[in-house]
Amino acid sequence: MAHDNDISCQMRQRQVHLRMALDRRGIALKAVSAASGISYSTLLSYFPLGRDAIPAVMPLTALVQLFGVIPDELLSILTEPEGRCFAAFANDDDGLKELMDAREKLDAAITKRQGGR
Repeated sequence: MAHDNDISCQMRQRQVHLRMALDRRGIALKAVSAASGISYSTLLSYFPLGRDAIPAVMPLTALVQLFGVIPDELLSILTEPEGRCFAAFANDDDGLKELMDAREKLDAAITKRQGGR
C-alpha cells in the first residue's frame, strides 16, 4: 500500500498549500466552519497552523461541504497536479444542452477524423 501512502502525503501537502492560500486571502477557518457546517476543530485537523504541522487527510465528504464556501480556484489547489479544477456551472437546461451539443460535435469530429469508424 505504498501508493496509498504517497497519495496521502500529496494530499496533506496540498492541504497545507490550501491553508496558506486561505490565510493570504484572509479567509478565516471559523467563518468557513460556520458556513460549511464542519466543526472548527475538524477544520483545524485538515488545515493546521504552521508549515510543520501534519494535517489529517480530508475526506471527500468534507470537500463537498466546502463547495460554495471556499472559492473554487482555491479548492482547485487540491487537484492542480492532476490538471483538474473545480468550477461552478449554471444549473439550467440551456447550460446542460450546450454541454451536450458540444460533446456531440466533439464525438462527430473524432469519428470523422478516424474515418467514420
